[in-house]
Amino acid sequence: MLAPRGRAVPTVLFAFALTFLTNFYLIFNIFAANVAEVSIRNFINESYVLHGNLAGIDPGTEKWFWSLCLNSVFLGQAIGSFATSPLSERLGRRCE
Repeated sequence: MLAPRGRAVPTVLFAFALTFLTNFYLIFNIFAANVAEVSIRNFINESYVLHGNLAGIDPGTEKWFWSLCLNSVFLGQAIGSFATSPLSERLGRRCE
C-alpha cells in the first residue's frame, strides 16, 4: 500500500530527502542570503560602476535587483514543480 512492490523504506527515505531538499532553498533564502545582504548589494552596485555607470545604481533599481536575487529561488521551484511530473513518468517507468 505504501510503496510499489512493498519497498516502503526506500520510498520513505526518498520522501524525507525530497522534503529536505525542497525546503532547503527556503531556509537558505531566509537565513544565509539575508546575512550577506550588504555584500550582495555592494557587489551589484560595484558591477554597475565597473561597467561605466559611475554614479552607481539608484536605490529603486538596487532594491529590484535584490528582490530578484531572493525570489529567483522560488521561480526555480515553480519551474521544477512542473518538470517533476514528466520526469517521474519517464524515469519511474524504467524501474518496472
